[in-house]
Parts: sequence; structure tokens; C-alpha cells
Amino acid sequence: MVRRRAARESAKTGDLARLVLLLQDPHPRVAEVAAEALGEAKYVPAVPALIECLDAKSYMLRAEAAFALRRIGDPRAVEPLIALLERLTASWLRAAVATVLGEFGDKRALPALQRLTDDGNERVRNTALGAIFRIEPPWTTQPPKSP
Repeated sequence: MVRRRAARESAKTGDLARLVLLLQDPHPRVAEVAAEALGEAKYVPAVPALIECLDAKSYMLRAEAAFALRRIGDPRAVEPLIALLERLTASWLRAAVATVLGEFGDKRALPALQRLTDDGNERVRNTALGAIFRIEPPWTTQPPKSP
């Protein structure tokens, strides 16, 4: 509780360097608060540490890190997010990461998102389709010219 309060206090005071350090806190909720605050601040120097959080044991910390990376918008996050998507078992987190990748709008994510369209979970399939359409809207594709 004290550490979580410290993370919130660091967020309020703008102590972003301290928040980066709190991403390594052994209590996942503290790291989650730090990740959320870093994303809200769009603190680019936190990107490498947030990418490391994508491998955390806590699924909630992984999700907060993914959302923070989306808010920051640094393209260095796309490949690690794709790699995370490929190894996730939790359907809610696959859907969340698919949404994040769609919001990045990076075509490198398309193969991984296309594989999700065959996922056993309907929400994941629908989210993947939405992300694909966000990256490559079908209505912007030019029809083939007739001979």
C-alpha cells in the first residue's frame, strides 16, 4: 500500500524517472500504477523499461505496459507487442494487445493479427478484425482496373 501510494505521488509530482524505477517493483500493482502514469505522461525515455514489462509474470502489468506504449506511440514497441501477442494464452489480453497494435497502425502487425482471425475466442477474432481494418481499411483499397 505504501509503495502504491509512492507511485501515485511520483505521478502527481511528475517524478517520471522514479516511476521508471518503480516498474521493477516486486509488487505488480505498484508497477501497474507506474506504467499507467508513464503512459499518461507520454514519457518516451520509459519505452525500453515498458517493453521489458511485457514479459512480466503479472498479466495486468503486461496490459498496463501495452496501453502505456500505445499512449506513448513509439514504433520501437510494435515488434515486442507482436511477440507478446504470439505467446499469450489469456484471451482478454490477446484482445487488448490486438487493439493496441491496431491503434499503432503499423503494417508489421498484420500477419499476427490475421492469424488471430482464426482464434477460438469470438472477442479475440472480432478485435483482430477491427485492428486489421484500422491498419488497412478495406474501403481505401482501389478496385482493380478492368481490361
